[in-house]
Amino acid sequence: GGKAMNTTWLGFEIISPLQGGTPSDFTIARISSDKFTYTANETARLRSTALNASANATLSDLTLKVTVSAPGGGLVFTNEKPLATLLPGGAFTFDSFFNVALLAPGTPYTAKLEIVQGAQLITQATTTLSIATTLRFAGTLAVVPSLIAPNDPFSLDFTLENRGNVDILGALG
Repeated sequence: GGKAMNTTWLGFEIISPLQGGTPSDFTIARISSDKFTYTANETARLRSTALNASANATLSDLTLKVTVSAPGGGLVFTNEKPLATLLPGGAFTFDSFFNVALLAPGTPYTAKLEIVQGAQLITQATTTLSIATTLRFAGTLAVVPSLIAPNDPFSLDFTLENRGNVDILGALG
């Protein structure tokens, strides 16, 4: 036999996968928007993140649900992402895009990220954003003939297009 030259003892701990609680205790949800206020016809970007803060529990069968609700509570946008596995210490980030063109001005619109495992809600996060009243018109004006002498008749044609998010009577009244 041989003779041991050096011996070192190291302590270690075996942690059970769910030590410290259930998945809702170590799953973190984050959601943010790229702006606080949007105007008509802008595209809003929502960034959503699911984080597994566990040291050794793998999360599986997740669905990340993003919703946006109007000030009155009506649902105006939804997006879902399935996530088969989220490893310990891992994060999954994704962006959702939606155009605010048809949304009425107001605040707060509430964006929510729900992290669901199977059919059970694990955790959620929210943020708010607003839609500003936007007056934006475009149009054309045509005068025939292009040169008009004093007291000569002429024709004036115009078109007006509302590219804002309020009706034209409300904007002019």
